[in-house]
Amino acid sequence: MKNNNTQLSVFNFQESEVRIVLIDNEPCFVAKDLCNVLGINNHIDAVSRLDDDERGSVLVDTPGGNQVMSIVSESGMYSLVLKSRKKQAKVFKKWITSEVLPAIRKTGQYSVESQPKTAVLNQTYNDFELIITDDGSKDNTAEVVSKWNDSRIRYIQHPQNIGRSKNMRSGFDAATGDYFIKFDDDDALTPEFLEKTVAVLDKMPNVNFVCTSHWVINEKSEREETATQENAAKWGKDKLKEGIIPNLVQETFQYQSLQVGSTLFRRSCLQEVDYMRPEADGCEDFDLLVRLAVAGKIGYFIPEYLMEYRFHNRQTSLKQDIHFLSAKIFCMNTYQFEDRELEKLRSVKLANTKQILGIRLIEKGDSNKGRELLQESSQILGTSLKTRFGLILSYLPLNLRQLALQSFRKIRPQDYADKVRNPAT
Repeated sequence: MKNNNTQLSVFNFQESEVRIVLIDNEPCFVAKDLCNVLGINNHIDAVSRLDDDERGSVLVDTPGGNQVMSIVSESGMYSLVLKSRKKQAKVFKKWITSEVLPAIRKTGQYSVESQPKTAVLNQTYNDFELIITDDGSKDNTAEVVSKWNDSRIRYIQHPQNIGRSKNMRSGFDAATGDYFIKFDDDDALTPEFLEKTVAVLDKMPNVNFVCTSHWVINEKSEREETATQENAAKWGKDKLKEGIIPNLVQETFQYQSLQVGSTLFRRSCLQEVDYMRPEADGCEDFDLLVRLAVAGKIGYFIPEYLMEYRFHNRQTSLKQDIHFLSAKIFCMNTYQFEDRELEKLRSVKLANTKQILGIRLIEKGDSNKGRELLQESSQILGTSLKTRFGLILSYLPLNLRQLALQSFRKIRPQDYADKVRNPAT
């Protein structure tokens, strides 16, 4: 197997990236990525043991220039899965065979197909526009949208990736309505969402936004009732009553009980706070709600499950976590609360976030920056067991620190999010 200047498709399995190339319309896997997922340490040795028709190389155009990468075919992938002793190998194989490969053979790539047709267009309230913003995707979004014959749909396609926050801002800038909601293409709204939230904003001009409860759904769009209840309890949403939300700063910053994707806003209030800050990319929802609260805006809560939020294992990876945590540190550094207790809490939350980011950077291999953040966090939190653990890890070889963290994650109790993202097989 040989090919030149091939474009990679990237997807995330739990906390690892796996790159795929199409050669003669057949998917091939970057060997190093595949072995990393399967817990095979020496990918060169593992690939050398495959049959000749199961392995090869490909020239890939990367930001660092052309690189030759070792690849394995689909049958080679199965051979490596059988050699893996990692528990997640079965989960990986099931996901690849049931979702990724069928999608690649059908569309030429793996993607979660957008759902706005069922998520929005079936609303009982019909006076709205649906703006789909495409952030330079390589999938078949344009083709899918072109098949929808509905004058309410507007499609904005960016020629290249401009970043999540800027992409969302482009949809906001293009909107013409008085009310606005932002949600991701793998989430959904129940048919009554707009009817019930619009009614509140129409009736109560002093209210700036209306938030609802939401379902947790899995990869198959099935509602997870237990996870939904545990999610509501974790974030304190189960304690909110219908009506004006008291102490909005506390709800948004301390409890983080509100969800942007289940909230209808007056567009004017979003304009006043400059909607999505590009610097908050990755943590923009949390940042938006806190800034609205600090600006003295008024929120209303409807304790009904009128939105569906999807949990899947492509939401978590080392790269995504570092991006999110870095953005959250930026956001918290820009807040300043008049309430002394909230300001003290901000200091503690900032230190906790630095601690978590420090350990994640150490896991990535950025030991110096990781140690620096751990030392900064210890000035507020003290030298905790977690900080000591992170500092010890930073002096171990990279493969050993990653192995230690992976082992820890295996033995720690799973919460509801882990169970939905990684169901037992």
